[in-house]
Amino acid sequence: MNEKTYRLLIVGDHPATAKTLITMLEIAPFKLEIAFAVDAQSADEELRRIKYDGMVLDLMLPGRTAAVLLSTLNEDPAFRRFPVLVYSPVENRYQEDHALKNQQNLRIVTLPRPYSPTELIEKIRDMVRLEKN
Repeated sequence: MNEKTYRLLIVGDHPATAKTLITMLEIAPFKLEIAFAVDAQSADEELRRIKYDGMVLDLMLPGRTAAVLLSTLNEDPAFRRFPVLVYSPVENRYQEDHALKNQQNLRIVTLPRPYSPTELIEKIRDMVRLEKN
C-alpha cells in the first residue's frame, strides 16, 4: 500500500520549538515531510514555491506578523480552504483573536500551549482530513 506523504510547513522563530514539534510528530501514524520557515515573509515565499498540505504557525513571529500572513493567504484564491494550525501561549488570547478574525477562506485550527504530542498529532490529523475533503 502506498501511503500518501503530507507536506507540512512549520513557521516559527524558535529553533528549539521546531525541534520539539518534529520530535512530537515522529510518532504520528501518517507520513510527514516537514519544512521550516523562521518568519512570515519566508513562509509566504515557501508556500508559493511548493504545494503544502498544511501549515503549523506560531502566532508570535518577529517582523511581518502571523496576522498579516494569514490575511494575505486568506485573500488569495489559491489558498482557499488551506489548513492552518495556529499555536500560541494561552496568555496571548487577544493577539490570537485579532489574527484569526475574518480569515473565513482558510481552515484554521487552534492549539494553545502547552500541548501534548497526542494533542498536536490529533490536530495535524484533523488538518490532513480537512485537506482531503
